[in-house]
Amino acid sequence: MTHQIVKLDLSHGSIHTVLVDGQPHVVLKPAIDALGLAYAAQLRKLKTRSWATVAQTDTVAEDGKIREMATVPVRTFLMLLANVNENRVKPEVCPVLVAFQNETADAVEAYWTKGIAANPRIIEATQVSPTTVSWEQAAAIARLQYGLNVDTAELRELLNKGGILTNTGRPHKKWEHLFWPLPTRWEIHASVLPQLISFAAKVRHELAMAERDLQMSLPLPIANLARDQLAGSAR
Repeated sequence: MTHQIVKLDLSHGSIHTVLVDGQPHVVLKPAIDALGLAYAAQLRKLKTRSWATVAQTDTVAEDGKIREMATVPVRTFLMLLANVNENRVKPEVCPVLVAFQNETADAVEAYWTKGIAANPRIIEATQVSPTTVSWEQAAAIARLQYGLNVDTAELRELLNKGGILTNTGRPHKKWEHLFWPLPTRWEIHASVLPQLISFAAKVRHELAMAERDLQMSLPLPIANLARDQLAGSAR
């Protein structure tokens, strides 16, 4: 089984995560490289620690190729971070280390339990002159850069069905920090657009699976007709 990598941005740097057996894992090498540490040495140390769990996971990398990568549960990654001495890393790496230590657990838990994660430090830093994206731009980016074939209305509908937007099109209160209010509309913070698009794609997939399950559960002969239609669309 292959696992899709999800990149989560922190204040300084980012982490790559995958879901393994229902549990969020951190892809080890990109995180270790971001900290300026020797990956091979850190991996050897982890394998000797009683508190560490290391898995070899088939992942779909950013270039679309499948690679086997070392991944660790969030708990193991946090223990690894806790054992990194700030005084023994390069000065320019210290902010990255601190960000990883303070933000990793919240970001990973939020994404894999709520479907989306946003770093409030990034958003707060943009409140004076935020970089935002209109809904038309968001739909175009979803199509051209992420392969999610939606127009503006469809993107809004997916986010509504996923619980991000209300039926009136405004964000639910708990998700207002992802958007920027204007006099007549809300625009999307550019920093969270990739995650919103990923979430919309997830909602579309779940809706398609639910529709398929409904069709397959219909009584004969309706079920046979539905199965034939599904089989024909797959060819």
